[in-house]
Amino acid sequence: MQYGHIFVAIEKKNSSRCQHGSSRLRSDRIVCIGSTLTADACSGDSGGPLACFDPREHRFYLAGATSYGFGTPPNKCASGELARYTDVPAYVDWIANVTQTEVVT
Repeated sequence: MQYGHIFVAIEKKNSSRCQHGSSRLRSDRIVCIGSTLTADACSGDSGGPLACFDPREHRFYLAGATSYGFGTPPNKCASGELARYTDVPAYVDWIANVTQTEVVT
């Protein structure tokens, strides 16, 4: 597990770069994060938060939940491919319904 602040580019949701190989992903439900050869989602990170800072509101918000990255042994992360995250804001209504609570957006 890697700790610390890592700042990376977020790809547009409709980016063809979000697609990998023959698998076709619903790009309206994923966020693709730019990876480098030293910073990326790693094996075992699934479910972890993708937090983004909103400078207008001066707060962090949950933008995604780690789904997967592409890595090669021995590191199993940081391959230079885009890492995929579930787009949490796309599920806000569902989360509010299931938890029967108000979700702050």
